[in-house]
Amino acid sequence: MRAARHWMRWVFVGLGAVVLVSVLALGALVAWEWTYIDRLRRHPTNVITDVAWYVPREAIAGGDGAALPRARPDEMGMRADGLEEAAKLADAKNASALLVVRGGSVVLERHWRGHRPGDPTNSASMAKTVTSLLVGIAVGEGAIPSIDVPAATWIAAWRGDARRKITLRHLLQMHSGLQPMGAYDEPFSDASYLAFGTDMRSVVDHIPPVAEPGAKFDYNNVNYQALGFVLEAATGRRYAAYLSEKLWKPLGASEASVWLDCKGGSAHASGFLFSEPENWAKIGLMLLHGGEWNGRQIVPREYVKELLRPSPTEPVYALGIWLANNEHQAKEQEQPFEAPGVFYLDGHAKQRVYVVPDKDLVIVRVGENVRGWDEAALPNAVVRALKVTLAPAP
Repeated sequence: MRAARHWMRWVFVGLGAVVLVSVLALGALVAWEWTYIDRLRRHPTNVITDVAWYVPREAIAGGDGAALPRARPDEMGMRADGLEEAAKLADAKNASALLVVRGGSVVLERHWRGHRPGDPTNSASMAKTVTSLLVGIAVGEGAIPSIDVPAATWIAAWRGDARRKITLRHLLQMHSGLQPMGAYDEPFSDASYLAFGTDMRSVVDHIPPVAEPGAKFDYNNVNYQALGFVLEAATGRRYAAYLSEKLWKPLGASEASVWLDCKGGSAHASGFLFSEPENWAKIGLMLLHGGEWNGRQIVPREYVKELLRPSPTEPVYALGIWLANNEHQAKEQEQPFEAPGVFYLDGHAKQRVYVVPDKDLVIVRVGENVRGWDEAALPNAVVRALKVTLAPAP
């Protein structure tokens, strides 16, 4: 009996030690990742318009910030009553702002729900298109030889395994074969940690390959975060600085900002770019004109053509931009696009920049999420406001 008590005493001591070590380890983990845990607890309900919540941020210096010209609808061949119908639709679908641009001039601007002209909003994944444009600029300058170069050229952690075959094109087209990112509401998923974590580099370095690059489409934020790191390594510039110098200032855009994973850390390259709606209209206009702005070729014209070519297995996705496809609309039981050749920037909660080349139109919608979204409804409403057809943009 005495021996048994002695043995049990050491069992309890051992168990206590294990519990103590486990508690200390858990405490250390919580302390190490407290910022991530706190962000998960506190992230705002209004993920698009509550910009102040996202700290730290890094400024993206702008150009002259000159406003786009304004024109009456009839001056640009549009019916004011038709545009008002489009505005009513946007309002009913929870928009915070709507801009319609034709012939380079703003013909409609509306703001709702406390949003004011000049207020920034969260881009969500519209930032992916910006990252793609920066890749195109870097290719045009020679900092990146081609989008068919392996990403491992700049990401050392990928050189020793199957990821060495992943090219920049695979990343841009969401055909990398990397492990799917999981859901945002799963606290241990890559999607969640890329959104709210403090070490995005670790996610990119350690994500495993699960499929052959180029074989299938999988929408994965890791692809564009990897491209952000590629850009910084290839250009020797921080993401925000390169974006400012090569895109924002040439466009004459007003100052914007990008969310960092931690103070002095990495910029989000797949989302969380904070900008006012008119800057997005300028990006849409530049794309409408093949990468040109006020006579200056900002993004190589050949890259813009490449930007709009469908990816191998997903006809609605190209190089970080979405393509209107009426077969897809039919599968989704949504109305077809009434104008040909529409393409658009797409961000969570229905952030949109629609470009309608055939009608010389750019449409910007920002705001919080909404149910019952039909992808073609808003651009179709604007197209129906046309009275006459202007010559398509060159």
